[in-house]
Parts: sequence; structure tokens; C-alpha cells
Amino acid sequence: MPELVDLLSLWPVVSVLASHLGLGDLIQLARVNSEYRAVLHGFPPPAPRRVELASPDQGERPQAVREDLFIGRHQTPLWNQLKARANLDCTEAMHFQGNTTGLCRYCSMPVCMTCIVRASFAHPFNVWRSRTGYLCIDCWTTGNPHRDRTYRQAPEKRTSYNSPPGKGDFCRCKVNDGWLCWRCRQFQVRDILLRRHQCVGEACSNPVGPGREQRCICLWCDLPIQRFVSLKAKQSL
Repeated sequence: MPELVDLLSLWPVVSVLASHLGLGDLIQLARVNSEYRAVLHGFPPPAPRRVELASPDQGERPQAVREDLFIGRHQTPLWNQLKARANLDCTEAMHFQGNTTGLCRYCSMPVCMTCIVRASFAHPFNVWRSRTGYLCIDCWTTGNPHRDRTYRQAPEKRTSYNSPPGKGDFCRCKVNDGWLCWRCRQFQVRDILLRRHQCVGEACSNPVGPGREQRCICLWCDLPIQRFVSLKAKQSL
């Protein structure tokens, strides 16, 4: 007997369904499991999930990110067509009204400007300043990416960081780039004090160490933030 995921593989069915869904609902549907994600993006069917058994006391240990999930390569023609058919409705629980709606930088769920402004008044922390994270010397020199990064492209095991005044790409984010839903605003400021002292590198919990301002990255664009330091501080580097 056909299941819902089988019907979603038929374009006449899925295209009509998408036109009756909000974009947030469509995104949530694609996140049900890897099979739904593959069908809605036009990926090949995922391989059966394999689990590596570590030891009897540790239980199951999942493998690293699987290649057949195509992480970071989700902007396929099929997925973009389905998103274009869906309704761009704000998904905030307390949404009342608002016309200008965009996608959250972190979770991609639609949120309107009215809800963003309301959240800013309710909890007036500076989301632009709190977007920073710091790396320890080892993670900076080895190019270890930060653990909460978003996958805008296929994940890389190493990132090229450049410390000022070196050459390279640096963060160019502006205040208006901080289009965040309520949950992700809370996520960004979570443990903000801890982030000042603990490295945000993937699988790293080392202290940041001295000179952290020279190893500062943006959690929005994943690029280093160029800091202007005094001449005395530069001479001490």
C-alpha cells in the first residue's frame, strides 16, 4: 500500500500539496527523515542507516555525516520550485500581523519583521554583537570550523582563517542581516558568557586563551571578524 512519501514522488501531487502549505510546513515535512528529504529535493534514495557499536556500556554510536544526505547541496531545482509554490507565512507562535517576511538565518523558518521587532523590545540584547565566537590557537591555525555552523554548501573539514592584517575573506555582516526567529535568537545568546572563554571549534572545549580578539569569527557567515587593534597590541603579536 502506497505511503505518503511515495505520493510525494509524483510531481502533480507534490506540486499541488506545496501550493496549499506554508513554507515552514514544507520545510518541516522535508525534515521528517532522510527519505522525505530525498524525495522533496530530488536526491537518490538514501542508503539504510548503519550504526557503529562502540561498546555494551556506550550503546550505539552514529557515523559521521553521510554522503548520501547531500548536506549543503539542498538548493536543487525541484526543491526551489516547491518552495516557490508554498506560502511565505510567518511561523512564529505569537504572530499577529506583518507583511515583510524572510527566512531565519539559522533554521530557515519564515519570520516576519513585526515578530522580530516585538522580540527585540521584549529582550533588547544586541543580536549583531552577540553573533561572535572565539577559537583557540590550535583550532584557528588548523582551520577547524565552529560546531554550530550552517551548511550553505558541502561541509568542509577545514576552513581557511586569516588574522588581521592578513589577506582573505572577512565578515561583512550588517545589523539588518540578523534576521532571526525567536528560538534562534535565544540560541544565539545561549551561553554567550561561556563563548568568551571556551573555544567554539568543532569537538573542542579548550579555553580560548590570550589574544582571543584576533581569533574571532562570525556565527552568521562563518568568516573571521576583522578587529581593529591598537599599534601597541599589533607590535605585541
